[in-house]
This record gives sequence, C-alpha cells and structure tokens, in this order.
Amino acid sequence: MAAEPAMTLKKGKDMHQIQMLRKYDIRLNKVKGQNFLVDENIQKKIAAALNPQRTDWVLEIGAGLGAITDLLAGSGARIFAVEKEKIFSEILSEELGSFENLTVLNRDILKVDFGEWLRKSGALKAGQRWKVVGNLPYFITTPIVFRLIDAREAIDSALVMVQKEVADRMTAQPGGKDYGRLTLALRYYADVSFEFEVGRGCFTPVPRVDSAVVRIVFHGKRIEGLDEALMFRIIQAAFAMRRKTILNALSGGPFSLERNGWQEIFSELKIPANKRAEELHLKDYIELTQLVQPRLKKE
Repeated sequence: MAAEPAMTLKKGKDMHQIQMLRKYDIRLNKVKGQNFLVDENIQKKIAAALNPQRTDWVLEIGAGLGAITDLLAGSGARIFAVEKEKIFSEILSEELGSFENLTVLNRDILKVDFGEWLRKSGALKAGQRWKVVGNLPYFITTPIVFRLIDAREAIDSALVMVQKEVADRMTAQPGGKDYGRLTLALRYYADVSFEFEVGRGCFTPVPRVDSAVVRIVFHGKRIEGLDEALMFRIIQAAFAMRRKTILNALSGGPFSLERNGWQEIFSELKIPANKRAEELHLKDYIELTQLVQPRLKKE
C-alpha cells in the first residue's frame, strides 16, 4: 500500500526561536547543552526529512522551545515531545496547546525506560512502529543512541542531529580513526546514512563545533545462533586497545581463550593476526564470534 502523502509542514504560531527566547526572558545554559537551532531552513529540512504522515507516531527527544515540534505537529501525526527542562515544557504546552495531536512530556530521557514505554504504547497495538527525531545534546549523544538500539523492536527509524564528529563515527568505514564500537553496533542493527551537515552558525548560542543529521533505519535482521552479547564484548575488548594488534588486544582481554586459540581462529578466518581492530569489517567480527562461541562454551 502506498504511503499517505505527507501533510504540509507549517507552523502553528509563526514565531522565531530568538523571539521566543526574548518573550520568556530565557538565558540559555551552554553547560546543559542548550544550543537552540534557530535556522528556520534547517528546521524545515529536518521535518521534511522525517516526512511525518498522519498515521505516524513520533517521539521527539529534546523538544526545547518547539522549533521542530511545531512543524511535526502540523503534519497531523501523533507527536510526543520529551523535554527535560520544566520551563521549556511549560512554554511548549502554552505555545502549541492548540495541537490536539501533541503530548508534551517533562522527562529526562536518560532517566526513563523509554524503550519499555515505546513497546507498551498504543503505537504497536495500532500496528505502527515509532519514528524518533531529536537534536541530541552533545554530551549524552552516545547513551541515547544505544538506548535507541535497545528499543529497536519498537522503532522504525530515527533522524538525529548530533555533533559532526559523532556523525562521522556513526557512519565510518573500516580503517579510519572514526570507526569503532558505535559504528559496528549501529551497522549490525540498522542501515545508517549521513544526511546533511548543519553549521555551528545555525544555533544560539553558537557552539564550538558543527553538527550533522544522521538517519538510522532499523532493519530487524539477525544472525541465528549468534551470541550478540559475546560479539560486542569482543568488539569492546578489541577497541579498548586500538594501538595493539587484534591478537594482542583479544589475548589480553576478559576471555578464557588462550593466545594460541585466538591465533588458530584468525588463521582459520584468514585474518592476519597483526591487523588492528579498526581494520576488521562487521562480517569479520560476526565470523570471529561464531568460532569463539563454541570454544568458550566447552570450557
């Protein structure tokens, strides 16, 4: 069945973010990661990239003063806007209260089991999976991304704006310094794409770094019989000592397998033991785990 055409993305109250800050006499706190997106073209670009439909359920993380919330609610989709700061959530309710399809939640996303909340929501009962969108504070980006991964069964996709450096890590290719545990975790569970850059001048106060928007589409593919927890323990141990060879890193890791056992496995997989963690592809870690798994079980 073809998707319903997206609604026109228009604002409920045509007020710029700078005007909102002045209206409520708000002083933003850089320490709390309060860098507000004030470029209206980028706001519209993000909302259009999410492409909310009337039947969608959307979770917005860190709604702030509603720059994107307003556009999303105008699509007719069911919007749940999570905002940690009480004053911001009160302003959201005041300014956007006319939208019956909008629910504002004054919550700290890191102190809520939102994965469980998403799974128990009415979306799944209605045959829908969630869309997630958010301008993620730089200092809690990685924990939030891993929470999205944990809640992947309830989430169709996520469109997140993150620090450019983190976006590079999320979409990195093997062999580079940005390639690591975060890259592999996302690649195992989802298709990830770099959408567009957002310059630091699009925010107030202006941060010291540029940002980028990344799309995560969870695909639901699994490798039957693979001990995923073991695989990520192997990945974590490998990248914990990036400067060491993969053989030295894993031989010194928290595993009962002896060095010669690792050597035998690398030889069987035709992986040179002098390679480093960032040189291995996801399939290498999968195959490595599949061979290590039975050996550890026998011990």
